[in-house]
Amino acid sequence: MKKTIYFLSASDRLNYGDLLFPIIFYNVIKGINPDVCINNYGLIKSDLTYFGALKTKSYREFYNDINRDGGNIIIGGGEVLFSSWRVLYSFISPLYSKLSSSYKFKAFEDKLNFTKYLLSNGAINYPFSPNKNNFSSKVTLQYNSVGGGFYGINNDKKTLSLVNNMMSSDYNSVRDIRAKKSLIKKGIASQLCPDSALIMSDFFPENILKKEITININTLPKKYIFLQIGKNKGPKDIVEFSSNIIKQAELMNMGIVLCPIGQSPNHEDQDILNRIKSLSSRFSLITPENIYDIMYLISKSSAYIGTSLHGLITAQSYNTPFIPLNKKISKLDAYCSTWAKDVIPGSIEFLEIDQLEKIISNWDHEKMSSLTEQQKKQVYNNFNTIYSNLI
Repeated sequence: MKKTIYFLSASDRLNYGDLLFPIIFYNVIKGINPDVCINNYGLIKSDLTYFGALKTKSYREFYNDINRDGGNIIIGGGEVLFSSWRVLYSFISPLYSKLSSSYKFKAFEDKLNFTKYLLSNGAINYPFSPNKNNFSSKVTLQYNSVGGGFYGINNDKKTLSLVNNMMSSDYNSVRDIRAKKSLIKKGIASQLCPDSALIMSDFFPENILKKEITININTLPKKYIFLQIGKNKGPKDIVEFSSNIIKQAELMNMGIVLCPIGQSPNHEDQDILNRIKSLSSRFSLITPENIYDIMYLISKSSAYIGTSLHGLITAQSYNTPFIPLNKKISKLDAYCSTWAKDVIPGSIEFLEIDQLEKIISNWDHEKMSSLTEQQKKQVYNNFNTIYSNLI
């Protein structure tokens, strides 16, 4: 009989990093065994193929399919550990996102958890942290280099439930030391592994990307900085920041390309990037029409600067210098301190953008390239471990 995989991730929303997980997983596992049956699921049924994504089946289908047939559950990646139905659905539905901004609505939802029943049959309390004993058929449950943890959870009953859920899994791999330490404190074993998207350049080299992109490459600056900033993650003074990064770009004789990576509700990079673009003609704004536009623009840039973890990981994959912005985004600092501290120890603040020219000119390409190749091997080894655990 064919091995059957139920791949579950947040790939049902227009957010670049989340769309990568099933694509990378599919390419690697099919390379190991072309006969494996891989079913892709999110919270909702979605079709974002126009943006280069894979279709998703709904969570309700996920639960029913597993109970009927059994098989292998893979939690696909991202900052998913212990995320609530409310938070996750607010990244999908614009209307629900607006409702979730209300304190009263959040309190009502947290008490009744009605979104769980809206999107599933109500059997699973935490969509990306299920207990495999919740399913009536024989299953394996594995986590593929995920992020998140117990920080911020002060409810003992919830904590105990989540610990039991994680203890039921067959294999846990996490993408940074912050997540690993959080699990260790609760007695949960895990393997540390770079984010699976790190190997994207192996499957999408320049010659492949050129066939998929919609960008007119002749309009791009010969040398440019790729700048991305997420919603509610930008500088206090946009005018000052914009002026300072222009000065840095001029020192290096580079253009500045603005490009939104997250476009789903509560991400909406385009909002702040449009405001920055309006400040100066020195900025070029490119709205991507698919994931390959984003990969290509980052891979051909002189440096990636931004608040997106998967913008950073894309840059690392293609051996492009990367400078994470905003120390308040803990997952950026955690990832850098785990995998790139010998080259760049962590994020810089917006007021430190005057260091940009120095950071880029002193970038140790050879060391970072060596680290990346080692880390890619870890990603492939992690996939092999996951495959070896399939039933």
